[in-house]
Amino acid sequence: MLVSRASLDLDIDPEEFDVLEPRIYGNASTQLPLLQITDHLVNGAGFCRNLWESTNSDSPPITRMISSMLGDCQSSADVLATVGGDAEKLPYPLGEVLADGHNDCDTACYRCLLRYGNQPLHGILDWQLGAAFLRALVDPQFRCGLDGDFDFWGIERWPNLASQLAEQMAERFPGQVGEFAGVPAFRVSLGRAVSPWVLVTHPLWDWDDDGELKGGTILAKAREEAGAYGDPLSWDTFNLARRQVRVREWIRTAPGV
Repeated sequence: MLVSRASLDLDIDPEEFDVLEPRIYGNASTQLPLLQITDHLVNGAGFCRNLWESTNSDSPPITRMISSMLGDCQSSADVLATVGGDAEKLPYPLGEVLADGHNDCDTACYRCLLRYGNQPLHGILDWQLGAAFLRALVDPQFRCGLDGDFDFWGIERWPNLASQLAEQMAERFPGQVGEFAGVPAFRVSLGRAVSPWVLVTHPLWDWDDDGELKGGTILAKAREEAGAYGDPLSWDTFNLARRQVRVREWIRTAPGV
């Protein structure tokens, strides 16, 4: 998403940038995600330098670019209201993902993220997850729905997506669907037995850390409610949308199942 936007702003081909594998930066006490983008040319063409080099502003161009991409972290309706409902007037990626013809895209398509040059990545690209990740980088207060607030265009579709994936799993591997504290869940057949409840989580949620959210997160509450039926498991929508058979095998071989 960043490369696509940067190429538009600089009026260059997206292939002028190489996206390197992200990694964790820092030490044991402070670990931060690091996104790496380089110029495609070996000696550099100066495009990446242009993204971080400040001119007349205190913030580098890429920071302002991300802020513009997030649309002030508003809902789809509020973002569209700023342009009178005409999505074509919005900057990338807002104009593409909020367009009327984009309602059936939950991950990526040729109208938003896919292009010929990034074919090796087509299986993992996800505009909703990308938007949530970018906001998590710049907004320390963002909880990605753990506080029950999904009023942001990058995650507002996620509850429906999670429910759909739970239904698909229960249909593909005969089981049942449920919901705990607003978090969709499912159980699947494991031969003669049935699996524990599996909570459908967002890829950015931390299963092992309830954080410092006052009153607890919806995930913590869902685990507590589902715990009345045994120790629940969890799988995120990224995996459930791409490899359901493999997820079923992971569930079958989980400790205690």
